Amino acid sequence: MPELTLEQLKCDLVSLATSIFAPEGVDVIDITLKQRPQELLIEILADKPLGGISIEQCVQLNRAMVKAIDNTGILPEDGYALELASPGIDRPLLNQKDFMRNLNRAMRVFLKEPVDGKKEWQGTLMGVANGQLTVFTGHDKQVVVSLDKVTRGMLVI
Repeated sequence: MPELTLEQLKCDLVSLATSIFAPEGVDVIDITLKQRPQELLIEILADKPLGGISIEQCVQLNRAMVKAIDNTGILPEDGYALELASPGIDRPLLNQKDFMRNLNRAMRVFLKEPVDGKKEWQGTLMGVANGQLTVFTGHDKQVVVSLDKVTRGMLVI
């Protein structure tokens, strides 16, 4: 089997994880690959569409993922380590699903270019539709931001 680039491997792992997680009602949030001296570390963030994946479900999905990786042979059995976790409160919001999962929560969004004169907005996420976020910033002010202008979003505690 030809050696895969990290980018190709990540695509294969996302596809594999999605096929395992989706029937369980779990979304793959992100997969990060880190090359260590002795092995490749695969870090998977997963969550349910409305949040609330349990530790037990993380353990179950981790085992299923290890078995699937070993069965496909895309990595040698002793050549990787897998960590699967649910995202914490401080995780970045990366896509429309992430923002939808956090409706009515306090958040901060950083932009590539200003909207209403600002590149950073903080408030309550009131809506996500058609690639746009609606953020209530207080004092009867709402701002609508296109997702393609977002460089980073995060929840605020």
